Amino acid sequence: MTRAFLGEYYITIIKHKNKDNMNNFNQLVESVKKLSIDEKEELHILLEKYLIEARRDEIHTHFQESKVEYKTTKAKFSSDINKLRKSL
Repeated sequence: MTRAFLGEYYITIIKHKNKDNMNNFNQLVESVKKLSIDEKEELHILLEKYLIEARRDEIHTHFQESKVEYKTTKAKFSSDINKLRKSL
């Protein structure tokens, strides 16, 4: 198999997966629409909790990465605003 064929094959698989994911998402949305108000409120509360948890995990991961960068001196700190701007 040629590299071009493999590339096209993988692109086809990804497109198919994305289409399946979109279909699943659309089905989920339609199912949520059919829930009672109480069930929707409960789902809302659960989603808020899951989002908070996910955000907390993301912050923790960034914190751990920052600690490693600090220890390996990849992170640079300065109180000079001009140096900070240049580092961006």
